[in-house]
Amino acid sequence: MTEQTMTQTTTTSSDERDLQEAEHIRRHHAHLVAELDGLTRAFHEAHDADTDRARAAVAAFLDDSLLPHARGEEETIYRAAAGLESGAPLVDALVREHQLIQQMVSAFGSSSLADARVWGLAISDTFRSHQAKEDEVVVPLLLAAPGVSLVEAHAGH
Repeated sequence: MTEQTMTQTTTTSSDERDLQEAEHIRRHHAHLVAELDGLTRAFHEAHDADTDRARAAVAAFLDDSLLPHARGEEETIYRAAAGLESGAPLVDALVREHQLIQQMVSAFGSSSLADARVWGLAISDTFRSHQAKEDEVVVPLLLAAPGVSLVEAHAGH
């Protein structure tokens, strides 16, 4: 095998792994969005004794899954995208959305029952939009960037 063939094989394998990682990221995002949608819908529609349990389930998901996921992205794929000239403004906007979501989560936790139902739906809608930007803009940006490995950028998350 020539050096050029070995380089092409390595590049192809690396590209395939990056494409698989992109699909893994998209599936994970879809799972998070679906879970949050289901929990907020159940809370919004809950009656009487089920209301407290449904609200607690949303709060637990926000604290245990959504917010840690956002922090992890900032340390991994956002860091890689911010290093690209065209990625820096995008990452800045996405980090600001994380801050907005954090503020909304705080409002959800401290608000009345009626307001918490609205906050829950608002968080779900905002998160769905945010994940679409990551899937449709950030991931393709990283896939297209020369010298950037999505697998390496996403490592540990």
